[in-house]
Amino acid sequence: MVELFTLMGFIDGLSICNISLTALFISLMYSAQLDRRTVIILGLSYIMGVFSSYLAVGLGFLALSVYLPTIPHIITRVGVSIMLTIGLANILSYFGLKILPTGLSSFLGEKAVRIMKRLGFTSSAIAGLMVGTHNLPCACTGGIYPTFIALISDSTFKLPYLILYNLFFITPMITILLIASNKSVILRVRRWHQQNKEKAKLTLGIIMIIVGITLLGLLYLGVS
Repeated sequence: MVELFTLMGFIDGLSICNISLTALFISLMYSAQLDRRTVIILGLSYIMGVFSSYLAVGLGFLALSVYLPTIPHIITRVGVSIMLTIGLANILSYFGLKILPTGLSSFLGEKAVRIMKRLGFTSSAIAGLMVGTHNLPCACTGGIYPTFIALISDSTFKLPYLILYNLFFITPMITILLIASNKSVILRVRRWHQQNKEKAKLTLGIIMIIVGITLLGLLYLGVS
């Protein structure tokens, strides 16, 4: 199960919203003529903000799960249903049919971008906190986190699992930060995102469908 949890965290971290905002943050720092060392320091501050807010959201979900009805696997069933719905929505979006609203996600993303432009240590961390909150309702991968929380809600090791998930969630952001050693690299990343974001959403949608069906199969075998 640990492998599944780390995979889910990594897939969640590949959210188009998450990647694009991280690339934007780094490019804003370079546009402010900051050196690479400062970019990395502020980037790590930003990433830790994302990690902290996403972890806090997970802790809130875990606390909430204690008070939800105790129908067998109800949280897991709801979480998998959300994952399958968002996965299907991503696939349909690729073919031009958008069925999920993105208002809240876009609003938080825009606010985070405004804060990013200040490029200070504190504002970087605040921007990260907002992006972490922004990622939850993101229509790209928003269903993965609730599903993961549902799976670990009855586990003795729920807190270590939650921390492990979030460490893998920020792995793509750390990777982008480390490879962005010059402006041309991050500009290529942003250009690639603009050209391939719909294909990436399609791929994530397919992966979410596969993972969701796999979880339903494991759930059925467990109940049986």
